[in-house]
Amino acid sequence: MGGVGKTFLMQNVFDRAKGRFNKSIWLSISQTYSLRKLQADMASQIKLQAGEDSQIKSRADDVIYGHVTEVQGAQLIHECLTNRSSLIVLDDVWWATREDNLISALGLPTGNNTHQQNQPPHQLEGIARQVERECVRLPLAVKIVAASLAGEASSREWESKLGQLKAVSYTEDPIMQILKLSYDSLPPYLKPCFAYLSFFPEDAEIEYRYLINLWVAEGYVPQGDDQLGIGWRVVFNTIA
Repeated sequence: MGGVGKTFLMQNVFDRAKGRFNKSIWLSISQTYSLRKLQADMASQIKLQAGEDSQIKSRADDVIYGHVTEVQGAQLIHECLTNRSSLIVLDDVWWATREDNLISALGLPTGNNTHQQNQPPHQLEGIARQVERECVRLPLAVKIVAASLAGEASSREWESKLGQLKAVSYTEDPIMQILKLSYDSLPPYLKPCFAYLSFFPEDAEIEYRYLINLWVAEGYVPQGDDQLGIGWRVVFNTIA
C-alpha cells in the first residue's frame, strides 16, 4: 500500500547506516523507469563519493553523459562497486527485480561478486537454500526464520525449521500462518506475554510501564527487586 511510510522509514535507516559503507546509493525506480537514467543517477552518486579516485570519476562520467551503451554502463558501474562495501536502496519498486533483471542491468554486484557475511556452515548450505525457497519471498517469513536460526549450527534444528515451513499453507492468509510460526518459535516464558498483547485494541499505543505492571499482576514477570528492568527485557524480546 502507498502512503503508509515505507520510504520515510527506509530513508531514516539509510541516513543512519550509510556512514558504515564505502558507497551509499539511493535509487527511486517507479512503475515506469528508464534504465539509462537510473544508471546515470547511480553513476552520479558514485562520482560524488569517489573522493580523489580519478579512475572511478572517469567511469562514472562515461555513464552520466551517455558515452557508453546500457550494457557497457552496467559493466562500468559493476567495476566501481566491486570489492567495496556498498549500501544500495531501490525504492518504489513495482515489479520483482529478479524477473526483469533490473539488478544485473544496473550493474550491481551479486552472488560470488559480493562480500557475504554470516553464511551458514558449509554442511548446512543445502538446507539453507531449501529454507530460502520455502520463505517464498515473504520478508516477514525471512526475518522470523533468520532470527530463530541465527548462530544455530545444528543440522537437526535447521531441518526442524524447514519442516515447519513446509507445513505452512500460504494459500489461506499467509501472514497469519507466518505469525503463528513466529509465536510457536518463542521461548515458553515469552508466549503468555506476547499473547497478552491481544487484549489491546489494534494500533493502540501501549505505555510499557503499564504493560509490565499488568504482566507482574498476572505473574508473568518473576518477582524481584528490578521487575521493571526484567519486564523491559521481556518487552524487548517479545517485540523484537
